[in-house]
Amino acid sequence: MPANDFLTKNAAEVLDFPFDWTSALQSGETISTAASSVSPSETGGLAIDSGGSTVTSNIVSPICSGGLRGRRYQLICSIVTNQGRTNEQRRSIVII
Repeated sequence: MPANDFLTKNAAEVLDFPFDWTSALQSGETISTAASSVSPSETGGLAIDSGGSTVTSNIVSPICSGGLRGRRYQLICSIVTNQGRTNEQRRSIVII
């Protein structure tokens, strides 16, 4: 996604936002651990649900809820692979 693009979400929705790591992984490399966070962190703001993120094959899907209308948040997904490599992707989400 280009730097000036963003996704939208209604504050009442509970949605997953998939991060596909396929092109970032080398042959035989797999995701060992994944973590997701939101910035800024604020009361009533966009949050990762208590279920956290699902990891299916090379796709990490944080499940998000909430958010304050008109605010822009960064959803950050970080991984560590079975080869010890680390990587991070970000999505910009605007609450409508």
